[in-house]
Amino acid sequence: LAEAIPVYERALAMSPDDVSARVSFARALADGQMHADAELQFQIALEVDPDNQQAHYYLAELYVGWMPARTDESLAHYRRAVEIDPTTLIGERSQTQLETLGAETPMATPASQPTSAAATPPS
Repeated sequence: LAEAIPVYERALAMSPDDVSARVSFARALADGQMHADAELQFQIALEVDPDNQQAHYYLAELYVGWMPARTDESLAHYRRAVEIDPTTLIGERSQTQLETLGAETPMATPASQPTSAAATPPS
């Protein structure tokens, strides 16, 4: 991890809006037990791309592993990951985590539901 930090920092200095690199950096920080730094990187990633499913999922995972667990925050991020796309692997894992934690799961998003106009055949 010590060798990876400066590499990520240089890459992000050149491309601060590279959400994929920022999420990877945050995950590496989390794996290295640098929770506050990981949280900050996930939050920056979500400022750039609020609908980044991976950032929501891995931030939720970070909060679950926090001591003490930050359950309410983790639930909010798992729910958002499911809302973004429940059909992806991350969406499915988030759904499973919500069920494991005994939380209500989100309803399908409006984007995944047919609208009344779309459901009504044209006249």
